[in-house]
Amino acid sequence: MLTEGDTATLGILQSDIEQLTRGVTVTSISPETQTQIKEALDLSGRAYETAAQQRILRSLSFVDMYGRFEAVDIAHYKTFEWIFEDKPEHTKNDYNFSHRETFLHWLSAGTGIFHISGKLGSGKSTLMKFLCSHERTSVELEKWAGDRKLVFAKFFFWKPGTTLQRSLGGLFRSLLHDTLETHPELIPAVLPDQWARNHCFCFFIDGLDEFEEPFKDSKDMINLLISWTEVAPEDVKICVSSREYNAFQDSFSDERRLCLQDLTRDDMERYIRDRLSDMRTKDKASIEPFAKAVARKANGIFLWTTLVVKSLRERLGDGYELDFLEQELDSIPEELEHLFKYLLRSIAKPARKSAYRTFAMVMEARTWELEISLASYYFFNHYETDKEFAMQPSFRIARPKEQSEAARRDMARKRLNGCCRGLLELSTHQGHFTIVFTHRSVPEFLESPETIIQMGLYLRNFSPIDAISQLFLAEVLMADSASMNIGSLSIRTYSVLRMLHQSKADWAPYHFRDTCLHTAVLELQGKDTKDPSLGYGRIIVKPDSYFTSIAGDYDESAVVSPLHISAFLGDYDYIAWKLGCDSTIIETDLKKYLLIRWIMHGAVRLIDSYISAKKSLD
Repeated sequence: MLTEGDTATLGILQSDIEQLTRGVTVTSISPETQTQIKEALDLSGRAYETAAQQRILRSLSFVDMYGRFEAVDIAHYKTFEWIFEDKPEHTKNDYNFSHRETFLHWLSAGTGIFHISGKLGSGKSTLMKFLCSHERTSVELEKWAGDRKLVFAKFFFWKPGTTLQRSLGGLFRSLLHDTLETHPELIPAVLPDQWARNHCFCFFIDGLDEFEEPFKDSKDMINLLISWTEVAPEDVKICVSSREYNAFQDSFSDERRLCLQDLTRDDMERYIRDRLSDMRTKDKASIEPFAKAVARKANGIFLWTTLVVKSLRERLGDGYELDFLEQELDSIPEELEHLFKYLLRSIAKPARKSAYRTFAMVMEARTWELEISLASYYFFNHYETDKEFAMQPSFRIARPKEQSEAARRDMARKRLNGCCRGLLELSTHQGHFTIVFTHRSVPEFLESPETIIQMGLYLRNFSPIDAISQLFLAEVLMADSASMNIGSLSIRTYSVLRMLHQSKADWAPYHFRDTCLHTAVLELQGKDTKDPSLGYGRIIVKPDSYFTSIAGDYDESAVVSPLHISAFLGDYDYIAWKLGCDSTIIETDLKKYLLIRWIMHGAVRLIDSYISAKKSLD
């Protein structure tokens, strides 16, 4: 970035430069001017380098790069503090103390890969986020770095997320982005032998068991990570976490491993005690032994603990005392799968249909790499009453604003918590709330044959795809144009239209797409719906890993057009239908050019996808 002083310097030189560019002969240049010219050239070079660096970083980043990390909730502020804090009580537990010392030694002086293993739901991601965020991690790693520059980067695999969130491509892009963002001096020479001269690298990678690619397995990824540490054993080390699968247990050293469920009993007791102590109960003295009983039954599974404590807190809020909760605790199953069944059975029958339908929508959205926002979920009750509520003229014209956005969001949150029993939660990114599964084990449970049959009883005549589309339309109609991020709107519009096209869930006369969504999206952008092409000099779509632009770089204020997105997707049935009933879409040369350009962009994308798939198969 150029400072005000830099700008002034360039301004002073402007007349000299203009004379030079006009061919005026300059017989002599003063030493001061020579110095200023050198500084100006240096400023220009630095400005160019900065622009190039930002362009490279933008090309590496992707929308959900930190999505999983941000979604992981550090459930309690004291959780896992034992791993860093020197307290007398920790010396009493030799097992915890020895593992704590092992990990701290690895941070400050160790090499290779350190493995944090644990059962399903034992809190591995929570610990990894805690470690990545804690200043003590940096302090210990700086000891290891010595005179070298420390490079720290992280990546959290997320199987229920997007393709990039669960693939090596996402891992590479995220680690490289974080590395180059904090150390841009590496950008001109991204070569391992040059890195090793002055830098050392520590990567934290969470959820190795959530890695998923069509033609690679866990062993391929393990070998890759090991090769990184073997190429530069003194300069690269990695902390990883995973479930206790044989591939990971056999590949990583027992001497550099924490088995999480064996270390978290004290944390769980503290968490349970603090979560229950703020509730109204006559028998405060019994909370301590009750917390110990819950922790014993949890058997090291933090997910079990959080779900059960949430349920118990609701019971206390309803006026029940601890003696009743003790009886209920005896009836709660220990296995996670049985706990999920128990929680679903505890949902009141009138709310059970809404719960299963909500689960179905979140699962369907995940298939299309879509997100269901809390703002759109507010309208779910409207949809259950009238499936076409958002397309009704009365809704579109009135656009009821009887409640503020914050009030609608709060009501939607209460409905979600009330009917889904903690199996869904909210993920927040830049103030945008989306609905996600509490843990990847939840969709795994919902996809089991037994649960699918159970859900089917409540999903008759219900289309998750249609529900997602209608809720998105309602959100767009209710949105405030001043607060809507047009870049986000572009991506979400693309994703919804891709879902409708590829699932063949939209057909002539395309009332949803052509009339409602087209008009709503353009009006939200303040564009002329009669002639939207007036603003289409820079139509931008940024779908998934693709980046397509008619002209120039990505523009946050770019126009989003359902018509041109459909052309990009190769939805030629819709384009042909549209041409047959509305010839104005090609009445000018500009409109023809734009439509043809988007069709060709889509065709090139499809050909590239076919070639890539064929190469992978070969």
